[in-house]
Amino acid sequence: MKKNELVDDENPQWSDEMFEKATNVENSTLPSDIKQALLNNSDNKTSVKISLSNVVLDFYKKMGDSWQDKINNDLLVNVR
Repeated sequence: MKKNELVDDENPQWSDEMFEKATNVENSTLPSDIKQALLNNSDNKTSVKISLSNVVLDFYKKMGDSWQDKINNDLLVNVR
């Protein structure tokens, strides 16, 4: 491990084996309504105002222009 390298035991770096086992949304075991929402990301959305901690906001904004979609996708996976 490099100095100042962050270690996240709950979300380790993916190994080659993990990539081989990975699946896309269409082939996942997610409930069909969640799959559909993830695949049709722009459908059925309502604009809302929400307060997020700076840590959360910074984390998602570092992901690029689609950071709001990434928050939405993470929430969709957790609604079940």
